[in-house]
Amino acid sequence: YARSGETFVQSGPSGSSETAGRAPEHMLSMGLDNYSQIDPEGSYKGRIHAVDLQFSRFVTKNSYWYFAFGVGYDGLPLYNQVVGGVGTRIAISPRVNLYGQIGIGSGGYAPSLIDTGSGLLVYPKATAEYMLNKNWGIGLTAGYLMAPDGTSENLTFGATLNYHFRAEDQIENASYPVEGTYAGYRFSVSHETKFDMS
Repeated sequence: YARSGETFVQSGPSGSSETAGRAPEHMLSMGLDNYSQIDPEGSYKGRIHAVDLQFSRFVTKNSYWYFAFGVGYDGLPLYNQVVGGVGTRIAISPRVNLYGQIGIGSGGYAPSLIDTGSGLLVYPKATAEYMLNKNWGIGLTAGYLMAPDGTSENLTFGATLNYHFRAEDQIENASYPVEGTYAGYRFSVSHETKFDMS
């Protein structure tokens, strides 16, 4: 169970297994974000609640480029932005990952409501992810979104659902060697014997 999430290569039907590097990986992230404005100068001074979609392509085991699109659904519903950039992943354990990324893009709304100037955005962001299984992970995000040629500055926080997909061989009907991933689930059951405790 401690090796859950690690990959292995099996040399044959009865051969030995050993840990191997991961196959090329992509990640699709669907998230809900909250933008909390810092000293806003536009007429809209509340929070912006947005939904976003991000596609990430890993170029090495832990480095990736990404493209993201976000649109407001509450607070300022017509707010939208497009951001692209690079990031890196740090594996804390087989199921816990930390991500750091920085992006540059374009977005905003009418300058009188939220001042993003020409619309240029810079967006560093961090994510802590817990893998539910080999493909699905949930994460908490935090970031700082700013418009360099405007006055808009925002602290961002939210939650994301990530789907990882890799170009791996299928074990069934495969010619050896084959690649697989250790996986497992653990359930805990407890029993309460006291009630109305104070």
